[in-house]
Amino acid sequence: MKIDWNINYAGNAEPIATYKADKLYERVYYYQDENSFRSFFIICDESKFQDFIKLKSLEIKYEESESRYQITSVDHDFNDTFERLFLEMFDLMISEDIIFLNAYNHIIEKYKSFLMKDILLSKEKQIGLLGELNLLRDILKIDSKKIECWIDSNEDFRINNTYIEVKSSRSKEHKHIINGLAQLTVIPNTTKFLFSSLVTDYDKYKCKSSFNLFEVTEKILDIIDLSDKNNFLDKLRKRGYYHIESGEAYKDFNYDFYETKVIEIYKGFPCLNLNTFEESIYSNVNPESIKYELRLSNLLSKSISYDIRFIDNLFN
Repeated sequence: MKIDWNINYAGNAEPIATYKADKLYERVYYYQDENSFRSFFIICDESKFQDFIKLKSLEIKYEESESRYQITSVDHDFNDTFERLFLEMFDLMISEDIIFLNAYNHIIEKYKSFLMKDILLSKEKQIGLLGELNLLRDILKIDSKKIECWIDSNEDFRINNTYIEVKSSRSKEHKHIINGLAQLTVIPNTTKFLFSSLVTDYDKYKCKSSFNLFEVTEKILDIIDLSDKNNFLDKLRKRGYYHIESGEAYKDFNYDFYETKVIEIYKGFPCLNLNTFEESIYSNVNPESIKYELRLSNLLSKSISYDIRFIDNLFN
């Protein structure tokens, strides 16, 4: 089985098999778009979307109108691995006469240790997401229907006219990476607070005060309004965490959050934001591409220790 991704097929997907006797005939196709993103199309069999093991470098879509799955490598660095893995899956479909789902999951499990970094979030991303989920859990304790307060990866939370940026760090100096100038920019007629938590990494050791992504997500699912559960799980997937598909793998990554400080981003706050530079510079520089390290240790005298009553007061 051989694929030539470089041939221009005028925008059409090409079949893997060209002979009717081949078991993959009219079942599997491949395609590369103008941006060199590679895809395989698998005509629907008994495979169910929710049963696929999810990888961060793969986008899996079910196209109902065509009754097929489209699986795309969204990371160019993953392209060669993408091809090798899927050709092995297709060989397995032929030799074992099995549906695509079974071949897919078998091969992903076979190379699980190699692919682990692509299945799981990095520790830094786990810590960042846990910090947000800790605050979300407190919000939902106050009102189980307030999932909309958790906005997106650019603005973490909004409660009425107050924005909250959540940061977590293993550095005792409360050092954080600020991603883009908008993160600490205060919108007119609003206020913004920065939540800064310190974290201890316990890995597989589960002490009384530690927790992991799987555990915290389960606790949130227990209190969130039933109508919002799917929305919550979708938000997690957009952050790279697939709770149903691979959540239990995170039980080996336990963290303890402590010393959460709250500090207002006041006028003149010593940081970089959209007001730092003349607006004309942004015609040449993308403000969201600027990342920098912010150390808060010398500003803690202006902070307060976090308590859930702080959130409760924002709703009133």
